[in-house]
Amino acid sequence: MAFDISIKIGGAAGQGIMSFGHILGKCLQRNGLWVFLHSDYPSLIRGGHNTVQIRASEERVYSQKKHSHMLVALNRETITLHQEEIEKRGVILFDKKDEIPEDEMKAEGVTYIPLQIKELAKYHGGFIFENIIAMGAVLGILGIDPKIAESVIADEFAKKGEDVIKKDINALHAGYDAIKSKLSEFSMRAPRAKKPKGRIFLDGNLAITLGAIKSGMKFLAQYPMTPATSILTYTAKYEKDYGIVVKQVEDEIGVINMAIGAGFAGVRAMCATSGGGFSLMSEAVGLAANSETPVVIVQAQRAGTSTGLPTYTEQGDLRQVLHASQSDFSRVVVAPGDIEECFYDAFEAFNIAEYLQCPVIILTDKYLATSMRTEERFDTSDLEIERGKLLSQEKLLGMERYNRYEITEDGISPRSIPGQKNGLFVGTSYEHDETSFTSEDPEMYVRQKRKRMKKFDNIPKEFFEPFIYGDEKSETLIIVWGSTKMPALEAQKMLEDDGIGCKVMQVHYLYPFPSEEVKREIEKSKNVIIVEGNMTSLLGSLIREKTGIRIKNRYLKHDGRPFYPEEIAEAVKQMLAYGSFVKGYENPCEV
Repeated sequence: MAFDISIKIGGAAGQGIMSFGHILGKCLQRNGLWVFLHSDYPSLIRGGHNTVQIRASEERVYSQKKHSHMLVALNRETITLHQEEIEKRGVILFDKKDEIPEDEMKAEGVTYIPLQIKELAKYHGGFIFENIIAMGAVLGILGIDPKIAESVIADEFAKKGEDVIKKDINALHAGYDAIKSKLSEFSMRAPRAKKPKGRIFLDGNLAITLGAIKSGMKFLAQYPMTPATSILTYTAKYEKDYGIVVKQVEDEIGVINMAIGAGFAGVRAMCATSGGGFSLMSEAVGLAANSETPVVIVQAQRAGTSTGLPTYTEQGDLRQVLHASQSDFSRVVVAPGDIEECFYDAFEAFNIAEYLQCPVIILTDKYLATSMRTEERFDTSDLEIERGKLLSQEKLLGMERYNRYEITEDGISPRSIPGQKNGLFVGTSYEHDETSFTSEDPEMYVRQKRKRMKKFDNIPKEFFEPFIYGDEKSETLIIVWGSTKMPALEAQKMLEDDGIGCKVMQVHYLYPFPSEEVKREIEKSKNVIIVEGNMTSLLGSLIREKTGIRIKNRYLKHDGRPFYPEEIAEAVKQMLAYGSFVKGYENPCEV
Protein backbone atom coordinates (compact mmCIF):
# COMPACT_ATOMS: atom_id res chain seq x y z
CA MET A 1 0.00 0.00 0.00
CA ALA A 2 1.33 3.42 -0.97
CA PHE A 3 2.58 5.73 1.77
CA ASP A 4 -0.01 8.46 2.44
CA ILE A 5 0.13 10.71 5.50
CA SER A 6 -1.77 13.79 6.70
CA ILE A 7 -0.28 16.24 9.19
CA LYS A 8 -2.18 19.09 10.84
CA ILE A 9 -0.29 21.99 12.41
CA GLY A 10 -2.16 24.37 14.70
CA GLY A 11 -1.53 27.49 16.74
CA ALA A 12 -2.25 31.19 16.99
CA ALA A 13 -1.58 33.76 14.29
CA GLY A 14 1.95 35.04 14.83
CA GLN A 15 3.36 31.62 15.75
CA GLY A 16 4.60 30.97 12.22
CA ILE A 17 2.04 28.31 11.35
CA MET A 18 2.00 29.19 7.63
CA SER A 19 5.81 29.29 7.38
CA PHE A 20 5.97 25.94 9.18
CA GLY A 21 3.53 24.44 6.69
CA HIS A 22 5.19 25.83 3.56
CA ILE A 23 8.68 24.72 4.62
CA LEU A 24 7.51 21.27 5.69
CA GLY A 25 5.56 20.88 2.45
CA LYS A 26 8.66 21.67 0.41
CA CYS A 27 10.73 19.23 2.51
CA LEU A 28 8.23 16.44 1.83
CA GLN A 29 8.26 17.24 -1.88
CA ARG A 30 12.06 17.26 -2.05
CA ASN A 31 11.90 13.88 -0.36
CA GLY A 32 10.07 12.70 -3.48
CA LEU A 33 6.45 12.78 -2.29
CA TRP A 34 3.39 14.39 -3.85
CA VAL A 35 2.07 17.10 -1.51
CA PHE A 36 -1.18 19.01 -0.98
CA LEU A 37 -1.34 21.89 1.52
CA HIS A 38 -4.51 23.60 2.77
CA SER A 39 -4.53 26.48 5.26
CA ASP A 40 -7.31 27.73 7.54
CA TYR A 41 -7.09 31.10 9.28
CA PRO A 42 -9.33 33.96 10.48
CA SER A 43 -9.02 37.55 9.27
CA LEU A 44 -6.79 38.63 12.17
CA ILE A 45 -3.19 39.83 12.15
CA ARG A 46 -2.44 38.36 15.57
CA GLY A 47 -4.42 35.89 17.62
CA GLY A 48 -7.17 33.63 16.41
CA HIS A 49 -6.72 29.96 15.57
CA ASN A 50 -4.67 28.99 12.51
CA THR A 51 -4.10 25.58 10.99
CA VAL A 52 -2.24 24.12 8.05
CA GLN A 53 -3.01 20.61 6.87
CA ILE A 54 -0.42 18.84 4.74
CA ARG A 55 -1.02 15.60 2.91
CA ALA A 56 1.95 13.74 1.39
CA SER A 57 1.83 10.56 -0.64
CA GLU A 58 3.79 8.36 -3.01
CA GLU A 59 0.87 8.81 -5.41
CA ARG A 60 -0.49 12.04 -6.79
CA VAL A 61 -2.93 13.73 -4.42
CA TYR A 62 -5.77 16.13 -5.23
CA SER A 63 -6.98 17.38 -1.84
CA GLN A 64 -6.72 17.17 1.93
CA LYS A 65 -8.54 14.47 3.88
CA LYS A 66 -10.85 14.83 6.88
CA HIS A 67 -8.59 13.11 9.41
CA SER A 68 -4.87 13.36 10.06
CA HIS A 69 -2.20 10.98 11.30
CA MET A 70 -0.25 13.62 13.18
CA LEU A 71 -1.20 16.80 15.05
CA VAL A 72 1.43 19.39 15.91
CA ALA A 73 0.02 21.67 18.60
CA LEU A 74 1.87 24.92 19.17
CA ASN A 75 -0.75 25.90 21.73
CA ARG A 76 -3.20 24.08 23.98
CA GLU A 77 -6.26 25.22 22.02
CA THR A 78 -5.09 23.16 19.05
CA ILE A 79 -5.38 19.94 21.07
CA THR A 80 -8.84 20.87 22.36
CA LEU A 81 -10.12 21.62 18.85
CA HIS A 82 -8.46 18.91 16.77
CA GLN A 83 -7.36 15.91 18.84
CA GLU A 84 -10.42 13.87 17.90
CA GLU A 85 -9.62 14.35 14.20
CA ILE A 86 -6.50 12.20 14.58
CA GLU A 87 -6.52 8.63 13.28
CA LYS A 88 -5.92 5.70 15.63
CA ARG A 89 -2.21 4.96 16.05
CA GLY A 90 -1.65 8.63 15.26
CA VAL A 91 0.58 11.09 17.10
CA ILE A 92 -0.01 14.42 18.85
CA LEU A 93 3.05 16.57 19.53
CA PHE A 94 2.68 19.36 22.07
CA ASP A 95 4.74 21.48 24.41
CA LYS A 96 5.48 19.94 27.79
CA LYS A 97 4.61 23.20 29.55
CA ASP A 98 1.01 22.99 28.33
CA GLU A 99 0.52 20.13 30.84
CA ILE A 100 -2.46 18.38 29.28
CA PRO A 101 -4.24 16.32 31.99
CA GLU A 102 -4.92 12.69 31.08
CA ASP A 103 -8.69 13.15 31.24
CA GLU A 104 -8.39 15.81 28.48
CA MET A 105 -6.51 13.44 26.18
CA LYS A 106 -9.63 12.26 24.37
CA ALA A 107 -8.27 10.80 21.13
CA GLU A 108 -8.58 7.04 21.31
CA GLY A 109 -5.53 5.01 20.31
CA VAL A 110 -3.40 8.14 19.80
CA THR A 111 0.07 8.69 21.27
CA TYR A 112 0.50 12.04 23.05
CA ILE A 113 4.13 13.18 23.01
CA PRO A 114 5.21 16.14 25.16
CA LEU A 115 8.33 17.96 23.97
CA GLN A 116 10.32 20.87 25.37
CA ILE A 117 9.42 23.10 22.43
CA LYS A 118 9.26 26.43 24.27
CA GLU A 119 12.35 25.69 26.36
CA LEU A 120 14.42 24.69 23.34
CA ALA A 121 13.20 27.70 21.38
CA LYS A 122 14.19 30.03 24.21
CA TYR A 123 17.67 28.50 24.26
CA HIS A 124 18.06 28.94 20.49
CA GLY A 125 16.91 32.56 20.28
CA GLY A 126 13.29 33.05 21.39
CA PHE A 127 9.69 32.06 20.75
CA ILE A 128 9.97 32.66 16.98
CA PHE A 129 11.89 29.37 16.75
CA GLU A 130 9.10 27.26 18.24
CA ASN A 131 7.76 26.35 14.81
CA ILE A 132 11.21 25.26 13.57
CA ILE A 133 11.81 23.17 16.72
CA ALA A 134 8.49 21.41 16.16
CA MET A 135 9.25 20.90 12.47
CA GLY A 136 12.53 19.22 13.37
CA ALA A 137 10.56 16.78 15.52
CA VAL A 138 8.15 16.04 12.64
CA LEU A 139 11.06 15.34 10.29
CA GLY A 140 12.53 13.03 12.90
CA ILE A 141 9.30 11.04 13.13
CA LEU A 142 9.14 10.77 9.34
CA GLY A 143 12.82 9.85 9.08
CA ILE A 144 13.54 12.64 6.58
CA ASP A 145 17.15 13.71 6.25
CA PRO A 146 17.50 17.12 7.98
CA LYS A 147 19.81 18.21 5.17
CA ILE A 148 16.72 18.47 2.96
CA ALA A 149 15.18 20.91 5.45
CA GLU A 150 18.47 22.81 5.68
CA SER A 151 18.39 23.45 1.94
CA VAL A 152 14.75 24.59 2.08
CA ILE A 153 15.46 26.93 5.00
CA ALA A 154 18.47 28.37 3.17
CA ASP A 155 16.27 29.09 0.15
CA GLU A 156 13.39 30.52 2.18
CA PHE A 157 15.48 32.84 4.36
CA ALA A 158 18.24 33.75 1.90
CA LYS A 159 17.38 37.46 2.11
CA LYS A 160 17.59 37.42 5.91
CA GLY A 161 21.25 36.50 5.92
CA GLU A 162 23.50 33.66 7.04
CA ASP A 163 23.07 34.36 10.76
CA VAL A 164 19.29 33.83 10.63
CA ILE A 165 19.69 30.70 8.49
CA LYS A 166 22.25 29.26 10.93
CA LYS A 167 19.97 29.86 13.95
CA ASP A 168 17.03 28.22 12.19
CA ILE A 169 19.10 25.18 11.23
CA ASN A 170 20.37 24.82 14.79
CA ALA A 171 16.79 24.99 16.09
CA LEU A 172 15.73 22.42 13.49
CA HIS A 173 18.37 19.94 14.71
CA ALA A 174 17.36 20.56 18.33
CA GLY A 175 13.80 19.42 17.52
CA TYR A 176 15.12 16.52 15.43
CA ASP A 177 17.31 15.29 18.30
CA ALA A 178 14.55 15.77 20.90
CA ILE A 179 12.29 13.21 19.25
CA LYS A 180 14.93 10.50 18.78
CA SER A 181 14.43 8.87 22.16
CA LYS A 182 10.69 8.49 21.51
CA LEU A 183 10.78 6.95 18.04
CA SER A 184 10.41 3.40 19.32
CA GLU A 185 6.79 4.16 20.26
CA PHE A 186 5.54 4.52 16.67
CA SER A 187 6.60 4.33 13.04
CA MET A 188 5.69 6.81 10.30
CA ARG A 189 8.83 6.73 8.18
CA ALA A 190 8.39 8.36 4.78
CA PRO A 191 9.91 6.66 1.73
CA ARG A 192 12.49 8.52 -0.34
CA ALA A 193 11.79 8.63 -4.07
CA LYS A 194 14.65 8.21 -6.49
CA LYS A 195 13.72 10.94 -8.96
CA PRO A 196 11.82 13.79 -7.32
CA LYS A 197 13.25 16.43 -9.70
CA GLY A 198 11.18 18.39 -12.19
CA ARG A 199 8.29 19.07 -9.82
CA ILE A 200 7.08 22.39 -8.50
CA PHE A 201 5.07 23.35 -5.42
CA LEU A 202 2.72 26.30 -5.80
CA ASP A 203 -0.76 27.67 -5.12
CA GLY A 204 -3.53 28.65 -7.53
CA ASN A 205 -2.75 32.37 -7.43
CA LEU A 206 0.88 31.79 -8.37
CA ALA A 207 -0.19 29.44 -11.17
CA ILE A 208 -2.52 32.15 -12.55
CA THR A 209 0.29 34.71 -12.29
CA LEU A 210 2.73 32.48 -14.16
CA GLY A 211 0.15 31.65 -16.83
CA ALA A 212 -0.58 35.35 -17.33
CA ILE A 213 3.12 36.21 -17.60
CA LYS A 214 3.67 33.37 -20.07
CA SER A 215 0.79 34.73 -22.14
CA GLY A 216 2.47 38.12 -22.42
CA MET A 217 0.66 40.12 -19.74
CA LYS A 218 2.30 43.54 -19.46
CA PHE A 219 -0.10 45.33 -17.10
CA LEU A 220 -1.72 44.36 -13.81
CA ALA A 221 -3.94 46.65 -11.76
CA GLN A 222 -5.22 45.49 -8.39
CA TYR A 223 -6.48 46.59 -5.02
CA PRO A 224 -5.49 44.10 -2.28
CA MET A 225 -8.46 41.91 -1.41
CA THR A 226 -8.34 38.45 0.11
CA PRO A 227 -8.01 35.87 -1.40
CA ALA A 228 -6.74 37.46 -4.62
CA THR A 229 -4.05 39.64 -3.01
CA SER A 230 -1.07 37.40 -3.67
CA ILE A 231 -1.57 37.76 -7.44
CA LEU A 232 -0.51 41.38 -6.89
CA THR A 233 2.53 40.48 -4.80
CA TYR A 234 3.60 37.60 -7.04
CA THR A 235 3.41 39.77 -10.16
CA ALA A 236 5.28 42.61 -8.44
CA LYS A 237 8.05 40.12 -7.69
CA TYR A 238 8.51 39.42 -11.40
CA GLU A 239 7.65 42.82 -12.90
CA LYS A 240 11.23 43.89 -13.63
CA ASP A 241 12.18 40.52 -15.09
CA TYR A 242 9.32 40.56 -17.60
CA GLY A 243 8.70 44.27 -18.16
CA ILE A 244 5.30 44.35 -16.46
CA VAL A 245 3.68 47.48 -15.06
CA VAL A 246 2.05 46.66 -11.71
CA LYS A 247 -0.28 49.23 -10.15
CA GLN A 248 -1.83 49.04 -6.69
CA VAL A 249 -4.86 51.26 -7.20
CA GLU A 250 -7.04 53.11 -4.68
CA ASP A 251 -10.20 51.06 -5.36
CA GLU A 252 -11.61 48.44 -7.69
CA ILE A 253 -13.38 50.99 -9.90
CA GLY A 254 -9.99 52.45 -10.74
CA VAL A 255 -8.51 48.97 -11.02
CA ILE A 256 -10.72 47.70 -13.83
CA ASN A 257 -10.78 51.01 -15.69
CA MET A 258 -6.98 51.07 -15.71
CA ALA A 259 -6.90 47.50 -17.00
CA ILE A 260 -9.43 48.34 -19.73
CA GLY A 261 -7.37 51.41 -20.63
CA ALA A 262 -4.27 49.28 -20.98
CA GLY A 263 -6.17 46.78 -23.12
CA PHE A 264 -7.48 49.63 -25.28
CA ALA A 265 -3.86 50.71 -25.79
CA GLY A 266 -2.94 47.24 -27.07
CA VAL A 267 -1.38 45.81 -23.92
CA ARG A 268 -2.37 42.45 -22.48
CA ALA A 269 -3.91 43.51 -19.18
CA MET A 270 -5.40 41.82 -16.13
CA CYS A 271 -6.98 42.76 -12.82
CA ALA A 272 -7.87 40.60 -9.83
CA THR A 273 -10.28 40.87 -6.91
CA SER A 274 -12.92 39.04 -4.90
CA GLY A 275 -16.72 39.34 -4.87
CA GLY A 276 -16.93 42.69 -3.07
CA GLY A 277 -14.40 44.31 -5.37
CA PHE A 278 -16.03 42.77 -8.43
CA SER A 279 -19.29 44.43 -7.41
CA LEU A 280 -17.55 47.77 -7.93
CA MET A 281 -16.22 46.59 -11.29
CA SER A 282 -19.64 45.64 -12.63
CA GLU A 283 -20.34 48.73 -14.75
CA ALA A 284 -16.89 48.65 -16.30
CA VAL A 285 -17.36 45.02 -17.37
CA GLY A 286 -20.09 46.38 -19.64
CA LEU A 287 -17.72 49.09 -20.88
CA ALA A 288 -15.20 46.44 -21.94
CA ALA A 289 -17.92 44.47 -23.72
CA ASN A 290 -19.51 47.44 -25.51
CA SER A 291 -16.21 48.97 -26.58
CA GLU A 292 -14.96 45.47 -27.48
CA THR A 293 -11.82 45.88 -25.41
CA PRO A 294 -10.01 42.75 -24.24
CA VAL A 295 -9.43 42.44 -20.50
CA VAL A 296 -8.88 39.48 -18.14
CA ILE A 297 -10.48 39.60 -14.69
CA VAL A 298 -9.70 37.16 -11.88
CA GLN A 299 -12.53 36.83 -9.36
CA ALA A 300 -11.39 34.77 -6.36
CA GLN A 301 -14.53 34.01 -4.35
CA ARG A 302 -14.70 34.14 -0.59
CA ALA A 303 -17.52 33.30 1.80
CA GLY A 304 -20.50 35.48 2.58
CA THR A 305 -22.49 38.48 1.55
CA SER A 306 -20.88 41.91 2.10
CA THR A 307 -17.62 41.52 4.05
CA GLY A 308 -18.72 38.01 4.99
CA LEU A 309 -15.90 35.65 5.97
CA PRO A 310 -12.89 37.29 4.30
CA THR A 311 -10.46 34.38 4.68
CA TYR A 312 -12.79 31.48 3.98
CA THR A 313 -14.04 29.83 0.81
CA GLU A 314 -17.33 29.57 -1.07
CA GLN A 315 -18.68 29.15 -4.59
CA GLY A 316 -21.36 31.78 -4.19
CA ASP A 317 -20.54 34.29 -6.94
CA LEU A 318 -21.39 32.36 -10.08
CA ARG A 319 -24.52 34.35 -10.91
CA GLN A 320 -22.70 37.59 -10.09
CA VAL A 321 -20.08 37.10 -12.79
CA LEU A 322 -22.56 35.70 -15.31
CA HIS A 323 -24.83 38.74 -15.05
CA ALA A 324 -22.50 41.59 -14.06
CA SER A 325 -23.46 44.88 -15.72
CA GLN A 326 -26.70 45.75 -17.44
CA SER A 327 -28.24 44.43 -20.66
CA ASP A 328 -27.16 41.22 -22.37
CA PHE A 329 -23.72 40.88 -23.89
CA SER A 330 -20.99 38.38 -24.52
CA ARG A 331 -18.33 37.40 -22.03
CA VAL A 332 -16.35 34.29 -21.19
CA VAL A 333 -16.38 32.75 -17.70
CA VAL A 334 -13.98 29.91 -16.95
CA ALA A 335 -13.62 28.14 -13.58
CA PRO A 336 -10.33 26.22 -13.22
CA GLY A 337 -10.67 23.12 -11.09
CA ASP A 338 -7.11 22.71 -9.88
CA ILE A 339 -3.74 24.44 -9.81
CA GLU A 340 -2.60 23.07 -13.16
CA GLU A 341 -5.75 24.42 -14.81
CA CYS A 342 -5.12 27.82 -13.19
CA PHE A 343 -1.93 28.11 -15.23
CA TYR A 344 -3.34 26.98 -18.58
CA ASP A 345 -6.66 28.82 -18.16
CA ALA A 346 -4.83 32.05 -17.38
CA PHE A 347 -2.69 31.67 -20.49
CA GLU A 348 -5.69 30.91 -22.67
CA ALA A 349 -7.78 33.72 -21.17
CA PHE A 350 -5.62 36.37 -22.85
CA ASN A 351 -5.87 34.65 -26.22
CA ILE A 352 -9.65 34.44 -25.92
CA ALA A 353 -9.97 38.05 -24.71
CA GLU A 354 -8.07 39.36 -27.73
CA TYR A 355 -9.58 36.94 -30.22
CA LEU A 356 -13.16 37.75 -29.17
CA GLN A 357 -12.40 41.31 -27.99
CA CYS A 358 -14.38 40.87 -24.79
CA PRO A 359 -13.93 40.49 -21.02
CA VAL A 360 -12.80 37.07 -19.82
CA ILE A 361 -13.45 36.20 -16.17
CA ILE A 362 -11.40 33.55 -14.37
CA LEU A 363 -13.55 32.39 -11.45
CA THR A 364 -11.60 30.81 -8.58
CA ASP A 365 -12.05 30.75 -4.79
CA LYS A 366 -10.01 30.94 -1.60
CA TYR A 367 -9.54 27.16 -1.46
CA LEU A 368 -8.01 27.03 -4.93
CA ALA A 369 -6.26 30.40 -4.71
CA THR A 370 -4.22 29.61 -1.60
CA SER A 371 -3.94 25.80 -1.44
CA MET A 372 -0.60 24.45 -2.62
CA ARG A 373 0.02 21.26 -4.56
CA THR A 374 2.90 19.42 -6.15
CA GLU A 375 2.76 19.69 -9.93
CA GLU A 376 4.91 18.52 -12.79
CA ARG A 377 6.53 21.48 -14.52
CA PHE A 378 3.97 22.98 -16.87
CA ASP A 379 4.43 21.96 -20.50
CA THR A 380 4.55 25.16 -22.52
CA SER A 381 5.83 23.68 -25.79
CA ASP A 382 2.45 23.96 -27.53
CA LEU A 383 1.38 27.31 -26.06
CA GLU A 384 1.10 30.07 -28.64
CA ILE A 385 0.14 33.69 -28.17
CA GLU A 386 -2.68 34.57 -30.58
CA ARG A 387 -3.67 38.22 -30.80
CA GLY A 388 -6.70 37.90 -33.03
CA LYS A 389 -7.58 40.65 -35.51
CA LEU A 390 -4.99 43.12 -34.23
CA LEU A 391 -4.01 45.11 -37.30
CA SER A 392 -0.41 45.82 -38.25
CA GLN A 393 0.61 49.28 -39.40
CA GLU A 394 1.18 47.92 -42.88
CA LYS A 395 -2.36 46.56 -43.13
CA LEU A 396 -3.88 49.80 -41.87
CA LEU A 397 -2.02 51.85 -44.44
CA GLY A 398 -3.38 49.58 -47.15
CA MET A 399 -6.98 50.24 -46.16
CA GLU A 400 -9.05 52.84 -47.95
CA ARG A 401 -11.10 53.40 -44.80
CA TYR A 402 -10.84 51.84 -41.37
CA ASN A 403 -14.06 51.09 -39.46
CA ARG A 404 -13.36 49.92 -35.93
CA TYR A 405 -16.77 48.26 -35.48
CA GLU A 406 -17.25 46.95 -38.98
CA ILE A 407 -20.08 44.43 -39.35
CA THR A 408 -18.17 41.31 -40.34
CA GLU A 409 -19.26 37.81 -41.24
CA ASP A 410 -17.68 36.28 -38.13
CA GLY A 411 -18.79 39.10 -35.81
CA ILE A 412 -15.21 40.14 -35.01
CA SER A 413 -14.06 43.56 -36.21
CA PRO A 414 -10.45 44.41 -37.07
CA ARG A 415 -8.75 46.22 -34.18
CA SER A 416 -6.24 49.04 -34.12
CA ILE A 417 -4.46 50.64 -31.19
CA PRO A 418 -3.77 54.31 -30.43
CA GLY A 419 -0.86 55.77 -32.38
CA GLN A 420 -1.29 53.72 -35.54
CA LYS A 421 -1.70 55.76 -38.71
CA ASN A 422 -5.08 55.35 -40.40
CA GLY A 423 -6.34 53.50 -37.31
CA LEU A 424 -8.06 56.42 -35.59
CA PHE A 425 -11.42 55.75 -33.94
CA VAL A 426 -13.51 57.07 -31.05
CA GLY A 427 -13.41 55.03 -27.85
CA THR A 428 -16.72 55.40 -26.05
CA SER A 429 -19.13 53.59 -23.76
CA TYR A 430 -22.06 54.63 -25.97
CA GLU A 431 -23.60 52.45 -28.63
CA HIS A 432 -22.00 53.23 -31.96
CA ASP A 433 -22.06 52.66 -35.68
CA GLU A 434 -19.37 50.89 -37.68
CA THR A 435 -17.12 53.96 -37.72
CA SER A 436 -17.19 54.14 -33.88
CA PHE A 437 -19.26 57.33 -33.64
CA THR A 438 -22.25 57.22 -31.29
CA SER A 439 -25.49 56.09 -32.81
CA GLU A 440 -29.04 55.68 -31.50
CA ASP A 441 -30.37 54.27 -34.74
CA PRO A 442 -32.44 51.18 -33.79
CA GLU A 443 -31.34 49.17 -36.79
CA MET A 444 -27.65 49.84 -36.13
CA TYR A 445 -28.12 49.03 -32.44
CA VAL A 446 -29.57 45.62 -33.30
CA ARG A 447 -26.82 44.93 -35.85
CA GLN A 448 -24.04 45.81 -33.40
CA LYS A 449 -25.51 43.70 -30.60
CA ARG A 450 -25.94 40.73 -32.92
CA LYS A 451 -22.40 41.20 -34.19
CA ARG A 452 -21.01 41.07 -30.67
CA MET A 453 -23.02 37.95 -29.83
CA LYS A 454 -22.05 36.23 -33.08
CA LYS A 455 -18.39 36.09 -32.04
CA PHE A 456 -18.92 32.95 -30.05
CA ASP A 457 -19.97 30.99 -33.12
CA ASN A 458 -16.32 31.04 -34.19
CA ILE A 459 -15.06 28.91 -31.32
CA PRO A 460 -15.60 25.15 -31.78
CA LYS A 461 -18.06 23.72 -29.27
CA GLU A 462 -15.44 21.18 -28.18
CA PHE A 463 -13.45 24.04 -26.64
CA PHE A 464 -16.13 24.64 -23.99
CA GLU A 465 -17.04 20.99 -23.36
CA PRO A 466 -17.03 19.72 -19.77
CA PHE A 467 -14.32 17.32 -18.62
CA ILE A 468 -15.22 13.73 -17.75
CA TYR A 469 -13.09 11.73 -15.31
CA GLY A 470 -13.47 8.02 -14.71
CA ASP A 471 -15.47 5.37 -16.53
CA GLU A 472 -17.67 7.16 -19.05
CA LYS A 473 -20.00 4.14 -19.11
CA SER A 474 -20.73 4.40 -15.39
CA GLU A 475 -24.35 5.17 -14.48
CA THR A 476 -23.31 7.23 -11.45
CA LEU A 477 -22.38 10.85 -12.17
CA ILE A 478 -20.93 13.49 -9.83
CA ILE A 479 -21.22 17.03 -11.25
CA VAL A 480 -18.83 19.71 -10.00
CA TRP A 481 -17.35 23.05 -11.00
CA GLY A 482 -14.27 24.94 -9.89
CA SER A 483 -12.18 23.77 -6.95
CA THR A 484 -14.70 21.12 -5.89
CA LYS A 485 -13.12 19.02 -8.63
CA MET A 486 -10.15 18.28 -6.34
CA PRO A 487 -11.95 16.56 -3.42
CA ALA A 488 -14.39 14.99 -5.90
CA LEU A 489 -11.55 13.16 -7.66
CA GLU A 490 -10.29 11.92 -4.29
CA ALA A 491 -13.83 10.80 -3.43
CA GLN A 492 -13.98 8.97 -6.75
CA LYS A 493 -10.87 6.95 -5.76
CA MET A 494 -12.39 6.15 -2.36
CA LEU A 495 -15.62 4.93 -3.96
CA GLU A 496 -13.72 2.79 -6.44
CA ASP A 497 -11.78 1.23 -3.54
CA ASP A 498 -15.18 0.29 -2.09
CA GLY A 499 -16.26 -1.23 -5.39
CA ILE A 500 -18.47 1.69 -6.45
CA GLY A 501 -17.78 2.91 -9.97
CA CYS A 502 -18.59 6.52 -10.84
CA LYS A 503 -17.57 9.35 -13.11
CA VAL A 504 -17.00 13.03 -12.38
CA MET A 505 -18.16 15.75 -14.77
CA GLN A 506 -16.42 19.08 -14.31
CA VAL A 507 -18.20 22.00 -15.96
CA HIS A 508 -15.16 24.01 -16.92
CA TYR A 509 -16.57 26.89 -18.99
CA LEU A 510 -19.68 28.39 -17.43
CA TYR A 511 -20.25 30.93 -20.21
CA PRO A 512 -20.74 30.09 -22.99
CA PHE A 513 -22.48 27.17 -21.32
CA PRO A 514 -22.10 23.73 -22.98
CA SER A 515 -25.80 22.94 -22.78
CA GLU A 516 -25.96 20.02 -25.22
CA GLU A 517 -22.95 18.23 -23.77
CA VAL A 518 -24.10 18.61 -20.16
CA LYS A 519 -27.63 17.48 -21.00
CA ARG A 520 -26.36 14.44 -22.89
CA GLU A 521 -24.13 13.35 -19.99
CA ILE A 522 -26.92 13.74 -17.40
CA GLU A 523 -29.49 11.89 -19.50
CA LYS A 524 -27.29 8.84 -19.98
CA SER A 525 -26.61 8.60 -16.22
CA LYS A 526 -28.98 6.82 -13.84
CA ASN A 527 -27.69 8.30 -10.56
CA VAL A 528 -26.78 11.99 -10.65
CA ILE A 529 -25.55 14.19 -7.83
CA ILE A 530 -24.31 17.77 -7.98
CA VAL A 531 -21.72 18.94 -5.45
CA GLU A 532 -20.98 22.64 -4.99
CA GLY A 533 -19.95 25.07 -2.28
CA ASN A 534 -23.00 27.32 -1.96
CA MET A 535 -26.45 27.28 -0.41
CA THR A 536 -28.80 27.25 -3.41
CA SER A 537 -27.02 25.10 -6.02
CA LEU A 538 -26.05 27.87 -8.41
CA LEU A 539 -24.69 25.49 -11.04
CA GLY A 540 -27.79 23.35 -10.56
CA SER A 541 -29.97 26.35 -11.35
CA LEU A 542 -27.86 27.15 -14.41
CA ILE A 543 -28.15 23.56 -15.66
CA ARG A 544 -31.93 23.72 -15.18
CA GLU A 545 -32.06 27.04 -17.04
CA LYS A 546 -30.00 25.78 -19.96
CA THR A 547 -31.19 22.17 -20.23
CA GLY A 548 -34.56 21.99 -18.46
CA ILE A 549 -33.22 19.31 -16.12
CA ARG A 550 -33.62 19.67 -12.36
CA ILE A 551 -31.01 17.67 -10.49
CA LYS A 552 -32.73 16.17 -7.46
CA ASN A 553 -29.67 15.07 -5.47
CA ARG A 554 -27.55 18.00 -4.38
CA TYR A 555 -24.81 17.96 -1.79
CA LEU A 556 -24.20 21.60 -0.88
CA LYS A 557 -21.79 23.06 1.65
CA HIS A 558 -21.69 26.71 2.67
CA ASP A 559 -19.85 26.97 5.99
CA GLY A 560 -16.75 28.62 4.52
CA ARG A 561 -14.76 25.38 4.51
CA PRO A 562 -13.92 23.24 1.49
CA PHE A 563 -15.31 19.77 0.91
CA TYR A 564 -13.53 16.74 2.28
CA PRO A 565 -13.50 13.77 -0.10
CA GLU A 566 -14.94 11.54 2.64
CA GLU A 567 -18.05 13.76 2.72
CA ILE A 568 -18.60 13.51 -1.02
CA ALA A 569 -18.08 9.74 -1.01
CA GLU A 570 -20.60 9.34 1.83
CA ALA A 571 -23.13 11.53 -0.01
CA VAL A 572 -22.84 9.33 -3.10
CA LYS A 573 -23.29 6.18 -1.00
CA GLN A 574 -26.43 7.60 0.58
CA MET A 575 -27.81 8.49 -2.84
CA LEU A 576 -27.21 4.96 -4.10
CA ALA A 577 -28.58 3.32 -0.95
CA TYR A 578 -31.74 5.38 -0.50
CA GLY A 579 -32.40 6.88 -3.92
CA SER A 580 -32.11 10.30 -2.28
CA PHE A 581 -30.44 11.80 0.74
CA VAL A 582 -31.36 11.08 4.32
CA LYS A 583 -31.17 13.77 6.98
CA GLY A 584 -27.94 15.77 6.80
CA TYR A 585 -27.63 15.79 3.02
CA GLU A 586 -30.85 17.29 1.73
CA ASN A 587 -30.96 21.03 1.14
CA PRO A 588 -34.03 23.15 1.97
CA CYS A 589 -33.38 25.84 -0.64
CA GLU A 590 -35.18 25.09 -3.90
CA VAL A 591 -33.50 25.83 -7.21
